[in-house]
Amino acid sequence: MLSSNDRVNRLIIGKIIGLIFGGLYFWLLGFFVSGFSIEFRWGLLLWFVLFGHIIASTINVKEYIEEAYKLDIHWSILCTIVGGALSLSLALMMQQAGQGKLHFLVSYASGHTLSSPYWFILDAICTALVMGIILNLYCKSSKS
Repeated sequence: MLSSNDRVNRLIIGKIIGLIFGGLYFWLLGFFVSGFSIEFRWGLLLWFVLFGHIIASTINVKEYIEEAYKLDIHWSILCTIVGGALSLSLALMMQQAGQGKLHFLVSYASGHTLSSPYWFILDAICTALVMGIILNLYCKSSKS
């Protein structure tokens, strides 16, 4: 069982990881894809900080469910669901606003042949899984 300090540390590390991923997206949007405003790029950076916090909270809730209800749910399932839901909401907002280029990583890697804005959901699910792996590695090292 983790103490409350370990759970708070996990939240802080989740925000730091989100800031790192947000910084990467901030830089990549400016470097590879033109047409995004600086406000949008800052908004995406801050969204990833919130994304990291929510993924860390999801892992904390998973441990609470295991302790309280004796249900064993793997962290990757929860991270995938939460990461997909958060990115779906952002992709829908961007589709409505006409900024359908949010899928820039997949589009750039495929030579602009994959052009759906919903590829961002796959990007965010992979990001959520990487965040979950890092947070679980940190949690294991703090338990010992």
